[in-house]
Amino acid sequence: MNPPTAIQHIDRYAANPLITGLPPEEISEEALKELLSVHIEVPTDKTRSLPARTRLFMCEDLRRLQIPLNRDFELEFEIAAAIREGYVDRMPSPRYWQNHNHEVQAILANARNDGRTLTNSRCLANTGVSGAGKTRICEMILKMYPQVITHDTAENPLLPLKQVVWIKIDFPSNRSPRALCKRFFKEMGVAVGEPYEQQFGCGNVDEMLSDMARLAREHFLGLLVIDEIQHAGGQSGTASPSLMRFIITMSNELKMPIMFIGTTKALTELRQRLATIRRLIGLTYDRFLENDPNWDHFVSELWKYQFTRTKTKLSDDLRKTFYELTQGILAFAVALFVLAQRREITRGISEEGDERLNVESFRSVYEDYFKAVDPVIQALRSGDDLAIEQFEDLPSQFKLHEILAQQTQTFLVREVKRIDRAFKRGGKTIRNQIPEIFRPYSAGLEERVKRRARDKEEGLAAEAKSAAKRGEDPVNVLEQKGLIKKVAGQP
Repeated sequence: MNPPTAIQHIDRYAANPLITGLPPEEISEEALKELLSVHIEVPTDKTRSLPARTRLFMCEDLRRLQIPLNRDFELEFEIAAAIREGYVDRMPSPRYWQNHNHEVQAILANARNDGRTLTNSRCLANTGVSGAGKTRICEMILKMYPQVITHDTAENPLLPLKQVVWIKIDFPSNRSPRALCKRFFKEMGVAVGEPYEQQFGCGNVDEMLSDMARLAREHFLGLLVIDEIQHAGGQSGTASPSLMRFIITMSNELKMPIMFIGTTKALTELRQRLATIRRLIGLTYDRFLENDPNWDHFVSELWKYQFTRTKTKLSDDLRKTFYELTQGILAFAVALFVLAQRREITRGISEEGDERLNVESFRSVYEDYFKAVDPVIQALRSGDDLAIEQFEDLPSQFKLHEILAQQTQTFLVREVKRIDRAFKRGGKTIRNQIPEIFRPYSAGLEERVKRRARDKEEGLAAEAKSAAKRGEDPVNVLEQKGLIKKVAGQP
């Protein structure tokens, strides 16, 4: 049975079964805002009177918070338009299937061409610093659409059984064409319930590229999203031209929109490699300037989520300090807000204070826990373009969940010692009570450390085995790549 047909008000959409199965193009502003939001419960006076441990748990929920901003609405429209317009010229017809094999081979031939590649279909680029929320908002927008639409081929034999509206893959860090194709097969197979990775993932690169194009065409893939595009440059910063040419050529030949997510620097490099990309639409998810209304809105909304006993009004001094310490990067802002509340809540436990956020709260937390990102903040604060450029691709550890995970153990040690000292001054001790208070933050920490160690060992073993196969000394290779340190006194 065909999917329910949405009412389409645009003629070129209404006659196309690939589009009529999509959600209607019209959506109210409030409904769209709701779809792009992740709400958590706003604290009330009753909430702020709950036990400290309960409120520490509640602070953790801030990591899920999503406040939609203007750029999120712009991105939603560009994705919506790209999917629909990409289907306009791909109406299922006898001619479409007659040309199927010919066009797949043309795609492969063009991908091998050393010349520059023109792009006729729409290309989107969502770029900016890490921690700005690029990937998360993109995934939320994609989930507004069914990933797969099942059609009744008995009624319309020209349609595929399963139309794939979108898939999202990460660009391989090793820049391998095989790895990219295998990720494509895996995601496409998961979407339609077919073992495509096993079926197509063992051929040579040319065969895999051809099969990738064939599947995209057979399932009328609406949008291909490639995240972490900065990996195209690798450590040397030089992209793999043949791999990028294939992706752009496939988009061009199939009239299939493609979207890149990554750093601004990566997009610049991509433009240089494929200088004739003609219809690239770039949306920047960068840090906010201090006077940006979107930043003001974000901070005002975030400020509602105070779990300290005393609610603090957002003064000009607090707003200025908050920007100074985060420089408009949303992940930093949320992390600072969470950690400052943790500090005040635990201070209330030990000193029976009023748990009030203030300028000192934020500065002390920044000094204790943000040392790793201080060079980034200093560069942004200076306004020096050369200093900023070296931090354009912020490492993943600067993202919110990583900041909180990394700082957990330091936070526990410092806060437990400080609370213990305060109770000793009053002739009491809570050494046996403290672990219970902070147990939710330390749960799973030991297992994560062990898992990372195992992953590192497996990576070293694989690298050493590869070196041995090439007839090289594995130890020397690992030392040269900086994966292990040379032992002093040994040759």
